Amino acid sequence: MCKCASRAACCCPRDAKVPSEEWPFLKDQRHKRRLTLGSYDRATSEARQARLQRQLSRHRNQQHGGATEPSPGPSGVGSGSTVGAVPAEQLRLGDTDSSDSGGGDAGSDSSADDEEFTAPTALPSAKNADDLRETALVADRREVAPFQPVPGHVPEMTAELVATLSHDQQLLYRLALAVQTGDMSDSVARQRIGPLNHARWLTLGARVLRLYVSTESPSDSLRLLVQFLVTHYVPVWFCIRRHPDCTDGAKNFHRSVELLRELPEMIQEVVRPVLQRNGYWAHPEQVLLAMVADGDAGVRQEAVRHIQAARQRETEDVRPFRLPELNFSASAYTEVISWSPPESVTQPPLLRHLTDEQLQAIEHSPLQLPNYPVHTQAVERAVRTVTEACLAVRGEEARHGYITARLKHRRCHPVFASKKDFQIC
Repeated sequence: MCKCASRAACCCPRDAKVPSEEWPFLKDQRHKRRLTLGSYDRATSEARQARLQRQLSRHRNQQHGGATEPSPGPSGVGSGSTVGAVPAEQLRLGDTDSSDSGGGDAGSDSSADDEEFTAPTALPSAKNADDLRETALVADRREVAPFQPVPGHVPEMTAELVATLSHDQQLLYRLALAVQTGDMSDSVARQRIGPLNHARWLTLGARVLRLYVSTESPSDSLRLLVQFLVTHYVPVWFCIRRHPDCTDGAKNFHRSVELLRELPEMIQEVVRPVLQRNGYWAHPEQVLLAMVADGDAGVRQEAVRHIQAARQRETEDVRPFRLPELNFSASAYTEVISWSPPESVTQPPLLRHLTDEQLQAIEHSPLQLPNYPVHTQAVERAVRTVTEACLAVRGEEARHGYITARLKHRRCHPVFASKKDFQIC
């Protein structure tokens, strides 16, 4: 965030500068704080989007010798020729393949000739990252090319569980399995990937995987991202989907730490600080919540001992919630944190209603807790709904009415009928 006193005196890099129209609000928030966030500014947002698209168009023109996509207007629709008419040869990365002859057969085994995947030895540069970001936007329009399978830990899930996933999650799962096995089916290759926004993070991972299977000679930057996706990001995501209860949170977090150790050291150095500052499910309260529901009697006895000691130290003061230092070499989820000093251990709020006798009974049988979700997918879905409401209506009451109507409609009609549901005799 810019810390400069004024727009005129701002010395921040260009990509970090605060837009001029945002300076009055920023200045107010630093002093009297009289202004508040308003509704969605459609005109300004469309102008910024159009400006960004023009910059991307100029960049493609310089990179590919003048043959680019039509520049989209404020609404995102091309203002020139038909959208998507860009030849696959012109959508290549500058440091990847340059002699594609049309790609391989999408319905057959697309793996390269018995070559093993080799891990990159350096992190991507800023230029390579920009190139990847730009090319991934049109990855689902390209033909599948021969590619090397990437070893990973994407789990096999039952068809029933896959059917409960959203379209974005299903496509990410199938793309990750295809990259891991080296077999890309034609049905997966033909699917279009959803747009990128703050409520649909998975589409970025899906686009990177789709870009990999359509690039004959991927760059080190692309291979590094794909290795991270199939080794860590995608397995952890679907581990949470298979174990979604609050008593699984600490175990899911430990699984993330385990998979991190299988990545190159340069990736671990980047990811460790992220896990450290987001280690909420490694807090002693969350670890104790998993321990009281564990199938191992010894783990439950240790949990009871910690909770009994925490109750004796309890005071009327507000308990501090501090993220613990993580042990990235832990072999079990109970070893991810240090249990000393004892004052740092407090009992989970969900267990405060238990009497001493009920707490002691946990040593003999695991505690059954309500199925509170461990993930925040519902929150992400709400972010998308609020964004759509801001685009459609104006005013707090109108937004609230729009959101409640959409939620009620989804409960009444969770699935719309499609052409496959009708048979013409």
